[in-house]
Amino acid sequence: QRFMPNMLPKLQFLKKALLKHNPNCQIEVDGGIDLETAPLCVKYGADVLVAGSAYFSSKNKAAFVNAIEE
Repeated sequence: QRFMPNMLPKLQFLKKALLKHNPNCQIEVDGGIDLETAPLCVKYGADVLVAGSAYFSSKNKAAFVNAIEE
């Protein structure tokens, strides 16, 4: 699935609501996560990222993991 940037404000809204009502709940984002979109998702409130296609298509998987964790 492609990344849907129009969902970022919804992600931010959900994060604020969860921090108020259930701060232990984590938000996972899946779909189009790569080195460009991962920081955006974290900025808007994601706790867990699923980067299947980007990971499996990368030539250097260790470098990809290191880069996405930054």
